[in-house]
Parts: sequence; C-alpha cells; structure tokens
Amino acid sequence: MSTRKFKYCLFLLLIHFIVHAQNKVMRFNRIISNNIISNNSINEIIQDKYGFIWIATSNGLNRFDGYNFKIYKNKSSHEDELNETVIRELLIDKQQNLWVFGDNLNMYDDQKDIFIQYTNPYKAAITKVTNDYKDNFWFNGSNTGKLLKFDQHSKKFSDIGSQISFLKNTANVIILGIDKSDNIWIQADYDIFRLNLRKYYSGILDYKCFKKQYYYKCFYEEVNHDILLGNDKYGWYKYNKISDSIILLSGKKGIFDPIRDEQIISIIVDRNGWTWIATFGIYVFDKNGKLMSHLINNSFDQTSIPNNNSITLFEDKSGLIWIGTENGLCMYNPEVNKIDHYIYNNTYPKSLSSNNISCVYEKDNNLWVGDNGITRINLKTNEYVHYQYQVKTMPHIFVGNSITSICPSENGYMFFTGIGLYRVNFDKGIYEYAFPEKDNKSSITDWVAWQIHKGQKSGKYWVATMGGFNRIENIKDYNPERKGMSKMQITFKQFIHDEKNPNSLITNSLCTIFEDKNGLVWVGSDNGLSCYNITTDIFKNYTSILSENSNKIRIVVKSIYEDHGGEIWIGTEGLGLLKLDNKKE
Repeated sequence: MSTRKFKYCLFLLLIHFIVHAQNKVMRFNRIISNNIISNNSINEIIQDKYGFIWIATSNGLNRFDGYNFKIYKNKSSHEDELNETVIRELLIDKQQNLWVFGDNLNMYDDQKDIFIQYTNPYKAAITKVTNDYKDNFWFNGSNTGKLLKFDQHSKKFSDIGSQISFLKNTANVIILGIDKSDNIWIQADYDIFRLNLRKYYSGILDYKCFKKQYYYKCFYEEVNHDILLGNDKYGWYKYNKISDSIILLSGKKGIFDPIRDEQIISIIVDRNGWTWIATFGIYVFDKNGKLMSHLINNSFDQTSIPNNNSITLFEDKSGLIWIGTENGLCMYNPEVNKIDHYIYNNTYPKSLSSNNISCVYEKDNNLWVGDNGITRINLKTNEYVHYQYQVKTMPHIFVGNSITSICPSENGYMFFTGIGLYRVNFDKGIYEYAFPEKDNKSSITDWVAWQIHKGQKSGKYWVATMGGFNRIENIKDYNPERKGMSKMQITFKQFIHDEKNPNSLITNSLCTIFEDKNGLVWVGSDNGLSCYNITTDIFKNYTSILSENSNKIRIVVKSIYEDHGGEIWIGTEGLGLLKLDNKKE
C-alpha cells in the first residue's frame, strides 16, 4: 500500500444553535442570573424613552443599556432608593416617567438616578397596573381583592371598588386593561364589566356586564379595536366591537390551532403582525392565524427559551422580542434569524418523523429527508408526507425505516439505500427493492447499503455497502401499470477486497463514495481511501497519511467532496478535514 500526503486545513467554526420550534427557527440569546441580572424570575419588561430595557424580577430591578446590566436592589432605609424587593409591574406614564410597582409605588428620576417613593396605605401587593387618559393608575390589591387607584396629580390612593355600585358585593375584582376608547375592563366573580372612564369622571356610571364568562389572565387590543382575552381554561376569546360580544376563538377549528384548553398568560402582536402567546411554552402565529412555531425549552439547546412558564412578552422599539420566564430572560432578534428549522414533534403532524437525520435531497421545491423512514416537505405549501415501513402491505420496502442516502434517477424514480437498495416512483405508486442473493454475483454485495451515488462523468450508479463496492450494470422497468411492491429487475458488478490482489478494493467495509469530474471513483472506508480507475479497472489504495514526525496515521474516511477548482476534500474521523495534494501524487 502507498502513503498519500495531504495538506491539513484547520477551520474554526462558530455555530449558533437553533431554538426548538416546529417550522420557523427562532434562536434566542439567554440572560440567566449569574451576577448578570438580579434574579431569574422575570415579572415584567419595558423600554424607556432613552431605549433602556428595564426588567422587573422577584428580587430587584434591572436596567440594560444594550451592553451591560445595572441592578437596583431594595434600600428602603434610604428615601431616594428603591424600596421594593419583589418588583411585580413596570409602567411608563404619559410624561415618559418610569414607575415601579411592588407593594408600593416608586417613580424613577432619570436625571438624578434616584427613586421617589409612594407608600401604599392599603398594604396590598400591587398587580394588573394600567393607566387611563388622565394618567391615573388603576391596579389590583392582589391579596385583598380590592380595585385601587392612584391619582398622579394629588398623589393619593383610593379604593374604587367600594365606590362603584356593581362591584360592592364582589369578592374578587381583577383589572384586565383599558382600551383605546377609554373603557376599563374588569373581571368580577367571573363576570366581565366594561366601564367608560370619561363618563365615570363626569359622574355617570356607564357600564355593560358580560355574564357567565371565565377567568381571564391577559388582555390585548388589536388595531381594529377588537380585544383578545387570554383565558385560564379554554384558550382565548375575542371581544368583537361591531357585535359587542365576546366569542371563543381557540375552540373553532382552524383558528389559531392548536391552542385549546390551555392557560393563556400573555399576548403581544409584533410589528410583522405575528401573534405571540405565552402558555406552556410560546406559540407564534402569522398574521393569518397560522401556527409558525411552538417554542419550548430544550435542556440541550442553550438558544431555546430558558423555561416553559413564560410570564411576560415585550417587543422593543428596534423589533427585538423579550421573553421573561420563571427561570431567566431571553431575547429574539428577527434580523439574525434567517434559518428554517425542521424537527420532530410527536404532538404536531407537520414535523419530521425523527430528529436523527441521515440524508437530505431537494428538487422542485420538495425537500426529501431520511429520518425515521422518508419525509417529503413541500417548501411552498409546507405540506408533510411520511413514507415508512409497512410490515403487512410492503414488508420489503424501507425495512426498519433505515434510510442512509437519497439519489434521484430517471423518469420520476428515486433511489434510497438502507437495509438493501430501493427504487421508488412515488407519483406512480411503484416500490422496488434489491437485496443480496447467495451465490448470485450479479446481486448487491450486502444487506447494509450506506450510499448510492451517480457519477458526474460516467453516468453510472455506484453503491457502497458493508460488504463491498457495486456498480449498477442494468435495470429494467416493469409495466407502468404495475403498482405496489416488486423485486427490482437489476444486475450489479461487484468489487470485493482480495488480500492477494493489491489492486483490489482496500476493504469491504465502506462508508462513502464519490466520482470526480475526471471519472475517478473515490471510495471511503474505515481502513483508508480507494481510488478506482474505470479505464484500467484497478484500485489504488491509501491507508494512512504522514504526520509531521513521519509517523503513519490511519485514515477513517466519512465523506468526500470535489470543489469547483477540482480539489478533492476528505472528511475524516479524528483527523478533521483533509485536502488531496495532487502535485505530490
């Protein structure tokens, strides 16, 4: 055997992993508490007039300037410091002041970098904060069931729930939000009340009650003034302004599928018209209500969302999406997110059959994937079709669902390797197989076929197996009317390792095969590299390379590629990427 010299090439690869999603990839930058932010339990995210991102957590307040975080902790002993530990809500008022809510109120003075404190006399944990057209704050006292208001002008707190007749006998009052028509929406003992604030401030109690509703956790007003309501039990509802009624959305087939019977925590609609819904994980829908992604945490992927319990969603002025969870903060940048991600999800039919991908081929906007069988994805319509082993109807096709390579053929046929060789015309419903036959030198050499490759110069089909090297010599078509499973009418020329012949194949245990533009066929194995010359019908074999100190290093070849300049590149196991030095051949 001779020794071939190669040039080593070192590549530094920076890999940005892809987040778990169903169809559209979404990669996130995670920000986890490790002296970076004050706590991983994120309650609220907001952006101020300077572009700073503020993050409320269960142990302090954080400000992000685009490069670094600054942490504000409870220092209630100082009058100009933050006097809260658990920060539940953040709000920017109409004067662009930042307000911080916990059990009390704090207004941030951005000129002096201090906080002005306002003590809540009702001693209630403040939640569900919203401001009206007068810039007064309405909020819940979550541990008292009270509806409270803070008047920005007088700086006074008041118990509004005890002053409004239809709320006096209710045990639990929850603010949903204030719409653009200056109506405040209030949940009270499972009924929803809509109260017009302009008339309320004029002394008129103008309200409507929507009876027998459910408990809602979030509120979002769309451009057309319809309102999305996140329900705690049956998905989400919508208030339709024209009909002045509330209807169930997620219970209707085809509308924002597949959210059903899930607790909705938060909703936003971004500048692209995508709707982001926090429930178990995060669902992302396009502007037509079609599901794009279901984002869930993947413990093996550091660019997935950090936790499936997302508490808050926020889009900043630059279009970044911020997600606060019970276990950290993450950010999605759509400008660097240009890769589509296809993965297995057993709860969603439009997914792969497995995440273990062995081969991929694309033609005419159809992506063919060797996973657990074959998956065909129409890249235009996003239609998924699965072809798998059928033990009763087609026991010799795609045996064990093992697919190792894909190669197009003529007249609408495709070749697949795995346990044997398959030729399929999916449009005509024709499935053919070829297995090794004892004492038949014209059959394929082994049951395990790793790769089939069509030569770019010879036009021949070459098959690498665990038991040798094969060339397809002849193949016949059945009557085109014959459908279903049939044994392939095919003959092979076999190339087998012969210990007595140094010009034979290097070994029978092969990994890959490639014919270059000059017609030389390169065969990679776990014991080196063979080069087959079609004209002379002999092999030249290379079992090792020379290291810098002239030691021989065994080659395990996994892949072979020819670039546009005719250079041959060899992918190896343990030795990295090698380039063939033709000058030293």
